[in-house]
Amino acid sequence: MDLLKMLFGPIGSKKQPRAPERHAHSQLSHPASQNHSQPHSQSPNAIRHATRKDMLRVVLRETLTHNGIPLTWVGADVLTASSRGQEPGVHVRLLIKHWEPLLMIHGVAFQHNFEKRLLSLDPLAMEWLMGMSWQFALQDESACPALPHPGAWTSPPKFVPARPAHSGEAQDTAPSDPEAEAKADLQRLFAARDADHARHAAANTAASFAPTEPSKL
Repeated sequence: MDLLKMLFGPIGSKKQPRAPERHAHSQLSHPASQNHSQPHSQSPNAIRHATRKDMLRVVLRETLTHNGIPLTWVGADVLTASSRGQEPGVHVRLLIKHWEPLLMIHGVAFQHNFEKRLLSLDPLAMEWLMGMSWQFALQDESACPALPHPGAWTSPPKFVPARPAHSGEAQDTAPSDPEAEAKADLQRLFAARDADHARHAAANTAASFAPTEPSKL
């Protein structure tokens, strides 16, 4: 008898049904609450800008690699640009992170090469590329030269004639190095600037110590 009570409970008693859980019922009856915390989808303009940004970074990396320029020398900021009567576009700001005079000499050619590679990926890139600019972002400016004498900007560079080869010497038939020639031209420009600066300094010194004559009464 005691065993029957343990198994089935007291005779004549009815098992009370369990009340449904409110927490589970509330989740099932309000399925919209589960999606409330999900992030909103990006707008088409944001997706388009992100795609163009990635494309421009790839083009910059390929331009640097193809021309033998270290990847850490030039970076880029991709900015959103807008104009009246035109949908938002992109402005590229190239960042010079390493001082190298050759970047100044060949900056225009580098920009043209960048645009050419961009058009090979997207022939309509010029419709949304609204401009390009350069900015110095150097971490170390100690190697940058100071401003030259004002006359150095307009003074013609001194021409250094090549040494003529003697009749018994063999002519140098090795191909010229564009980078070496550019550096040599830059050194000649700096030498002309220094000589002009020294000439102006000597003239000013001589004028300040010139003998004076008494004026006639």
